[in-house]
Amino acid sequence: MSKLLLSLMRHASALVDSKDHERKLSPVGHQESRSAGLELAKVGLDRVLCSTALRAAETCEEVCGQLEHQPAIEFERGLYLAEPDIIFERLSELPLGAEHVLVIAHNPGVQQLAWDLAAGSSLRAQLRAGMPPATLVHFEGEASDWSELRSTQLRPLWLWSPGAGSPVHAMESERG
Repeated sequence: MSKLLLSLMRHASALVDSKDHERKLSPVGHQESRSAGLELAKVGLDRVLCSTALRAAETCEEVCGQLEHQPAIEFERGLYLAEPDIIFERLSELPLGAEHVLVIAHNPGVQQLAWDLAAGSSLRAQLRAGMPPATLVHFEGEASDWSELRSTQLRPLWLWSPGAGSPVHAMESERG
């Protein structure tokens, strides 16, 4: 069994001046992404799965710019407006060597996935109001490989949103 870490992130704040897939980050979105990158730098990343939408790709670039070690990055059209099951399916294809994966995607799919995985957690209350741009939700689990992700009991560890300062941690009793 290996410890697997999953971080789910909604892309940062974007402008609304073009077609949806081509929307760029706003100045606020660039700052949100850099701040999220600083949070992720504390735990490191092995791999990023990112939607091909421009705002997601720019989020990825800003996040990874804050990391000491650059993760492998895969841009995937299938993550654009993906449903939770599609994201799960893609995670199941990851190699075992990827111990900490960040998924940068879009609402409602990424929010629904975070909501589903946070079942029974105090972090679920934080997600009830939505998943604002650049929000990160971090999970931990153990499995032989990523293909077991569905059957693995992932534990929510923390949630971070821009402007919140420190991450909100799951209650200690929920983290096993």
